[in-house]
Amino acid sequence: WEDSVREKYPHVVYEERCKATDVESPSISTEKGSFDVLEEEMVSGLSRVSWEKVDVSFHTSRQRFAAHSVIQVKDDFMHLEGADVIQHIIDHFLT
Repeated sequence: WEDSVREKYPHVVYEERCKATDVESPSISTEKGSFDVLEEEMVSGLSRVSWEKVDVSFHTSRQRFAAHSVIQVKDDFMHLEGADVIQHIIDHFLT
């Protein structure tokens, strides 16, 4: 993970752009209560649009077990380490 760290976004360790594909919807079971149905629909929907996967790591942070809160910077003092992830999103959204 350390090899991927960049100075501007120190907690962003990996990025991958996924292109949209023209995939036909698979035949999905309509069994009530099946989480597989929802999962297949989500995967099928995601494959139709381009999206970017961004892996972040807070393995050296005191707050590493609250990574989702840190990424959201819920508290400016407690979650300041996540600010570079937010800046990464802003920078890439605007380009």
